[in-house]
Amino acid sequence: MRLRQRQLEQERTSEPSDIATQGDSGTPSTDANVLVSYGTHHSPFPIRGLSIREARESLSRLMNIDETAVAVINGAAVEDDTIVDEQVTLLSFVKPASIRGCSR
Repeated sequence: MRLRQRQLEQERTSEPSDIATQGDSGTPSTDANVLVSYGTHHSPFPIRGLSIREARESLSRLMNIDETAVAVINGAAVEDDTIVDEQVTLLSFVKPASIRGCSR
């Protein structure tokens, strides 16, 4: 819900100069877009300024993100209260892996 509200707000306030270039999908990409990856799903979403928790809640149904998936930014796992700032270009959600035959 919050993601959709953010998209509508962006559309109302964006000017032609705010639109950078068009991506492979033909949709305009803006400064608020961050590439989000989970499994085979990779798409830009306007999640800049949201916490990882808010981004996960907004995108979990759309991208089928597992609730146990770990958020990763720049190769490091991050907590759910981390804010997606302007330096983040890729947010990945990865499922923890286990080693076969190893007992813990």
